[in-house]
Amino acid sequence: MKKRLPKFRSEAEEAAWWDNNQEKAAAWLEEAAAKGQLRSVEDVVKLPPKVSRWWYGAVRLPAREVRRAKRLAARRGIAYETLVRNLFQEALDQAESRGGRRRKVRA
Repeated sequence: MKKRLPKFRSEAEEAAWWDNNQEKAAAWLEEAAAKGQLRSVEDVVKLPPKVSRWWYGAVRLPAREVRRAKRLAARRGIAYETLVRNLFQEALDQAESRGGRRRKVRA
């Protein structure tokens, strides 16, 4: 038999019900566990897929450029990876503002 919770008019009313019915709730839980009816939250609630904000990849850079980035980052007091990421973002922003026009890149 499926257990039904009463309808609550407020969060305070629901909190009071759970506080006053702890034994009943525990018995329901034990009964469901004995019958193998427990489900995980992931089974009941559809969670959005986890999407990382970051992409991790390797980019080959000339050693001389990496040394320059490390020196500049040290002067600014930040990690060189942060400096490279910021420079990359700035370059993308500039490229988009130019409307995608190409610019010669030093090799």
